[in-house]
Amino acid sequence: MGSSLNTPDVVDAITAHGLSFGEFVHQIGIWTAIQHSIPGILMPLIIVMILTKFFGKNKSIKEGLAIWPYALFAGACFIIPYLITAFLLGPEFPSLIGGLISLIILMFTTKAGFLVPKEVWDFPEKSNWEKNWTGSISMTSTQKISGDISTFKAWSPYILIGLLLVIARVDFLPFNSWLKAIKISSSQLFGTNISTEFEFFSNAGIMPFAFIALLCIPLFRMNKSQVSTAWKQAVKGIKSPFISLIFTVPMVRIMVESGNNPNDFLSMPVVMAQSVMDVFKGAWPLVDSSVGALGAFISGSNTVSNMLFSLFQYSIADELGISHIITVALQNVGGALGNLINVQKVVTGCATVGLIGIEGLIIKRNIKPLLFLLILTGLIGLLLIYVVAPTVF
Repeated sequence: MGSSLNTPDVVDAITAHGLSFGEFVHQIGIWTAIQHSIPGILMPLIIVMILTKFFGKNKSIKEGLAIWPYALFAGACFIIPYLITAFLLGPEFPSLIGGLISLIILMFTTKAGFLVPKEVWDFPEKSNWEKNWTGSISMTSTQKISGDISTFKAWSPYILIGLLLVIARVDFLPFNSWLKAIKISSSQLFGTNISTEFEFFSNAGIMPFAFIALLCIPLFRMNKSQVSTAWKQAVKGIKSPFISLIFTVPMVRIMVESGNNPNDFLSMPVVMAQSVMDVFKGAWPLVDSSVGALGAFISGSNTVSNMLFSLFQYSIADELGISHIITVALQNVGGALGNLINVQKVVTGCATVGLIGIEGLIIKRNIKPLLFLLILTGLIGLLLIYVVAPTVF
């Protein structure tokens, strides 16, 4: 998102309103978290209702509603630290820290029986399962894990990732500036005024994920065969998204930089914004997040959806005179919700558990909750932009 919005015109407008580009991105993260709150609290309940509707003996949504106190509590356990993290630490951490904290809380409260329903719901007998429920990968209780790994050691890679992400990103520690100082820069690309830079160690994919992946080799005393298998599976997993990204990212950058031309033509996102705005006008926030979801469905990534449409959304907000920050945040929310029908993620998930050929069925079943969440998000966006926070840049 940041890269697609980091254009001279946008930066100048942000600066004129007393914000740095980093503060602007941080504010987008905060408003994304705020708009995620209600859908986020409802998400566990929605998942349980889908489970009882499609996989229960009675095919009943009502059975899923029976767990609503526990489900809403689970959602709140995630959303509260998620919001706090977005406000204090920035956009990189909310999902990671919110998920870890909620998991820890729920482990203890569930064990204590807090809000856990007395009536236990379970799947029907395995003999009554539909054929497409069972994948090619099966796990049995007789399977043994080699080695003696403690619970703490098993969690240690995730703990280290979280710590390194925080240490490398917070502004009050010097590590962020140190890591950003190591970069590869290019200016006047192809004889234009366009420049680019790649901050090698500041990139989240390299630090800490690649670093921790290498650290796990000695940490878990992996032999050559285990290391080879792990990296082969990793390469296999990233092959499809890599092919998509290697072509999509340049296409997005061409669209973003298309305004830099000798004929002073408007950039493609701006032209798109003007044409779409004429259709929806002031009701744009209602459909804003749907664009993000569509982008995630087409591109296979919320990141690419944001790269593709963030400047488009900013331009619409500029034309309508509404909040740029909340409008772009709605795009981000929609992209996240679009993962429900994200073909790439559904295919990857099915392949992971050995389910082949039911990807279309899963996407079909996810469309209804997606539409509900997009409508809810659109209404929240309208309320925020026109009633609650109309003065936000």
